[in-house]
Amino acid sequence: DAILTTKEISLINPSKNVPYVRLTFVASLNSTPIYVIKCLVQKSYSRYFIETDDLIFNTQEWLLKNVQTKIRHEFMVDSLNQSNAYLLNKTINEASHLIQSSYRIEDELIALTITVIPNEFLHFEYTVGQTE
Repeated sequence: DAILTTKEISLINPSKNVPYVRLTFVASLNSTPIYVIKCLVQKSYSRYFIETDDLIFNTQEWLLKNVQTKIRHEFMVDSLNQSNAYLLNKTINEASHLIQSSYRIEDELIALTITVIPNEFLHFEYTVGQTE
């Protein structure tokens, strides 16, 4: 069970006593950590955020098909804190980029993820809407 921070409590409906769990993922390439994802998710939805090689279930696809789901991404520049620097094998205060994503179903926050990417590994393309 996760102990919520003040910021997390401000995003969650405090009138509901719903248990949350924390998940941390570190992605590596050739034994070099390239990004970290920290996830705070309602316990009942946690299985949807644990990625596997299972081709039968895809988290992002499930979220996008659920018409009640609202996903919001915020992009920020920050410096690495002690925890993230340790996980990424970097120095504290090195520049990094954060992508904070909130997942809501029927206006209830089910998950909050923060992806931390050191500057040297940041490259992404973002497409909004459908393309042909």
